[in-house]
Amino acid sequence: MTPQHDQRAEPRHSDASPAASWRSPTASSTSGIGETGEAADASNDGDPTAGADPDNLRDTGDDHNGGEIIIKAKRQLRSQMRQARRRLDPATVATASEAVASRLITLPEITHAHVVMIYGAAPDEIDPQGCEQPLRDRGARITYPRVEGNRLMVVEVAANSAFSTGFAGIQEPLGPPTDPQTVDVVVVPGLGFDRTGRRLGQGKGYYDQLLPTMRAIRIAVAFDEQIVDEIPTDAHDQAMDVIVTPSQLIRCS
Repeated sequence: MTPQHDQRAEPRHSDASPAASWRSPTASSTSGIGETGEAADASNDGDPTAGADPDNLRDTGDDHNGGEIIIKAKRQLRSQMRQARRRLDPATVATASEAVASRLITLPEITHAHVVMIYGAAPDEIDPQGCEQPLRDRGARITYPRVEGNRLMVVEVAANSAFSTGFAGIQEPLGPPTDPQTVDVVVVPGLGFDRTGRRLGQGKGYYDQLLPTMRAIRIAVAFDEQIVDEIPTDAHDQAMDVIVTPSQLIRCS
């Protein structure tokens, strides 16, 4: 699919189509993903856990309804994706995050948004916070997710709002939750994506639970290395509308 640059995404609220069978994907644009063929990594807790100690995490969350083929495929791909992200040095992560933030603030979906949800990034994730101040300068309100129990809550934050170290060592906002329906655009992290919008999370299913409660346009952010040919999915896996990487803008079908 050729990325398009001139249309505004319409939010889609249906789940990703479940895959009846699945073959191991290859990286679509750059090397580094799927090279090792390493056995499954059993460290697959929630989406904010990319920087957490993998020995403390279990692969039980978003796979509980999947067939054995899909479960194994997700585990193998998670292991490969984590290894690829660990190979990125801090300077590369910072440069990629800056490029993604610059792309984000030019998107018509973002330009027209009144309320945008971003997230506190782990050290090896794309950090979208570079777009926060430009969005505030335009008058947009900003929200962040916070883990409470086994769910993500949406919290609106002011420019001087307090944060604390939360789940997996990630900075999370203090303050009362707000209605997820108020969010116009949600910026979503993940381990891997394909060009149809399928997403592979860390395994707990936090975003797969949250996104159906929102009317927001879903914009994923990722390194180029995280785009693969095909992501294995189950019926509950939530698809993205747009994917932004340092070099690509992908409007998903």
